[in-house]
Amino acid sequence: MKSIIAAGLLLFPAALFAACSATDVRGTKGAPTDPSEPATHVGNCDSLGQGNAKDSVILDHVFLYRTYLEQRDTIGALEFWRYIFREAPGYDEGIYTQGLSMYKTLIRTEANEERRERLIDTLFMIWDKRIECFGKECQNLGRKALDMVTYRKSAVAEIKVLFDKAMEVCGDEPEYFVITYWISLNAAEYRKGNLTCDDMLKMYERVLKIIKQNEGSPHYQYYKQTEESTVNELTRLGCMDCDKLVPIFSQRITADPDNPELWKQAWSNLKNCKDQCDEPILTAFSKLLDVEPNAELARWLFSCLVRRERFREALPFGEKAVELEANRDTKASLALNVAQVHQKLGNSPKSREWANKALEIRPGWGDAFIHIGYLYAASAGQCSSEPFEGRTVFWAAIDKWERAKSDPSTAEEASRLISRYWSSMPTNENLFNSTLIPLDHRGQTYTVGCWIQETTTIRTSDGN
Repeated sequence: MKSIIAAGLLLFPAALFAACSATDVRGTKGAPTDPSEPATHVGNCDSLGQGNAKDSVILDHVFLYRTYLEQRDTIGALEFWRYIFREAPGYDEGIYTQGLSMYKTLIRTEANEERRERLIDTLFMIWDKRIECFGKECQNLGRKALDMVTYRKSAVAEIKVLFDKAMEVCGDEPEYFVITYWISLNAAEYRKGNLTCDDMLKMYERVLKIIKQNEGSPHYQYYKQTEESTVNELTRLGCMDCDKLVPIFSQRITADPDNPELWKQAWSNLKNCKDQCDEPILTAFSKLLDVEPNAELARWLFSCLVRRERFREALPFGEKAVELEANRDTKASLALNVAQVHQKLGNSPKSREWANKALEIRPGWGDAFIHIGYLYAASAGQCSSEPFEGRTVFWAAIDKWERAKSDPSTAEEASRLISRYWSSMPTNENLFNSTLIPLDHRGQTYTVGCWIQETTTIRTSDGN
């Protein structure tokens, strides 16, 4: 048998299918042709089950083509494979996997361009018949498209149609490589002016949904990589710039203001756009915070409104951010930020209250002591019209800055402030002329009045 087949290793008899009989399973009758001649198939997806001699012939051909494949004899196997493809294309999907593999081997080794193109034509005919007989469009369309990229890369429009169709039929379960090519091809369309950044962002949102759907799958790491590649592609297009993102989501939210899923999409895309927050976005994010409390979101809203100098509106979000934040140092910083906003609003007692909350969270923190010292120093003209009493606030301020010196991160600044304001404390003459404190009371305690109400030590700028 082997000697009969070997006579035409590279040639295939065109008349095989018409001349083959039930007893002549090798199909070697007739004039020889080459394997690049397109394979043919019947117009349906016939398989076995007729209960006649043809079934036996098909099974013999299956045995023979698989035997040749085991011997790595592609040409020998192909002769029998083509008979099965023509007479029983619905027999088993495995014949398509093996047929595609055989034709790729032939394509790879074929030097003649015309013959190679015919082999490629047959490769895609196999894909089409596989989809016709076995469906699985999600997988098969994507893989056919991938072969198009390899063998017909100039057919960009046809390739894009295939990847678009694969994404359409796959829903949330396309293979990961399909996503990468789909985004790349649509990025090319964007560069031609056929798509907008809004279109590209909707694709990105779909990619994120697909990635989430495939959490826990064996290929999850590859799906995650598609997120990075998609972000990189959209960044190159300029579609991830905040000046593009903000108007897009502002328009979407204006058109659909009560859609929680849209709020989440906007937050996912805009969380790094800290300097651009218009009214629709602020309103949507405020609603989202009520539905899904989140420290990062509260902090974003607080910071955005502070930058816009909308201090009173900012405060509730700052306080919420402190409540929700888990990290100690971040929580303390937020509390101090709230204190600073109260200071801008002229509410020194409230500002001190929040600075002290920061110290409760982060004991000994120099920045909070420095802030309170500033509050006291700024009150000199507010607390008394009498020069001596007004100067006593600097005792309380310097006390706070002395404590800030214990924090290495603020020791230098604290020392500079003490030096700067030391001369603002009462002098010996002030004490001498004061009816409130006799001169000989230096070193004793004194309660600073006004809103401060801090107990301090009496001293002078020009003495002890």
